Amino acid sequence: MTSTMRQASRPQRIHRRGAMLSAILASLCLGISPSAFAQASNFGEFRLHPKTQGARVDGSTGGSTSLSAITSNLDRNENQCFGFGAPQPDHILALTKSVKQLKITVDSQGKDTTLVIQAPDGSFICADDFGNSKDAGIEESDLAAGKYKIWVGSVIPRRSSYHLDVQAS
Repeated sequence: MTSTMRQASRPQRIHRRGAMLSAILASLCLGISPSAFAQASNFGEFRLHPKTQGARVDGSTGGSTSLSAITSNLDRNENQCFGFGAPQPDHILALTKSVKQLKITVDSQGKDTTLVIQAPDGSFICADDFGNSKDAGIEESDLAAGKYKIWVGSVIPRRSSYHLDVQAS
């Protein structure tokens, strides 16, 4: 095998370095830390374990990524997934043990929100209006322990603050 086959050609190496440099410069100009690209979620991870059966975390919707593109349009229950958000999840919920019932609701003061949740097995759960509210929510049974990625979206691309309430039993 020749050395040119083992290594990327000089133009390819220059192109890769240029693309990386462009991303770093763009992030600095936008006020985003380059380490933010490696961030697992926008607002961090939180845990539910036997002593904490509930949690409330805060965040804000925003982004122009179609959440249906992340999920291939339908969830594991054949519900349509939609809304707009960031390409990376907003939160990561770590269940330290399986739960019989899990309720997740969004409180955005009446903004029209959606939920997309990716289970540890890669399947998706999607939700829109919960009860009589335009805020999204889900109630799911028999969830396994593991990490659940949560996107809180908006029906139209806009930024809105919210509280995410999680209750397990």
